[in-house]
Amino acid sequence: MVEKFYDNRNFKILKINKKTENICMLIIVLCILLLLIFFLKIKRFYINDIGLFFSAFGAVLISAFPFSIVHEYIHLLSYPKKSRKKIIFKMKNLQPIMSVESDAKMSKCRTLIMLISPTLVLAIIPIFLSFIIKKLILMTFLIFFGFSSLAMSVSDIYFFIVILLKMRNNELFYQEDNKIYIFKK
Repeated sequence: MVEKFYDNRNFKILKINKKTENICMLIIVLCILLLLIFFLKIKRFYINDIGLFFSAFGAVLISAFPFSIVHEYIHLLSYPKKSRKKIIFKMKNLQPIMSVESDAKMSKCRTLIMLISPTLVLAIIPIFLSFIIKKLILMTFLIFFGFSSLAMSVSDIYFFIVILLKMRNNELFYQEDNKIYIFKK
């Protein structure tokens, strides 16, 4: 059982209606498609060496768990310094889930930064670095790593869009088990 060190009695759950959910999913799909189109048009990246392809793919698979920890640690760094926070690991429907739990009540701006920072650091930056790097093996690894990190960040991007659309500036935030709680200041 995970110890919970926050009190949500004064918070109300943020209800996400079907329209908001559909808008979020549409934005995520469009962004990923635009990123792929941009990547294929600008980079014209083709993998001719099948061994190189599987080497880079294997390296990304092996690094997925350690970088999941790094992903959560980047979230953790975005929380206020004085708040209690921890990275937890749990199983839900036989699926391993890692997340950050905290007693922090955060503003809309800080919440948006917390949600998007791992995506920027672990997905967007490596993908754009692959345009600069000329070594094929490193470029291939960065591409696989960036897109796998982007796939790992889909729920963060989803909640980023929900918070952007639904949360007011005068409200505070915390999240528990994929539920968003808000509190009017």
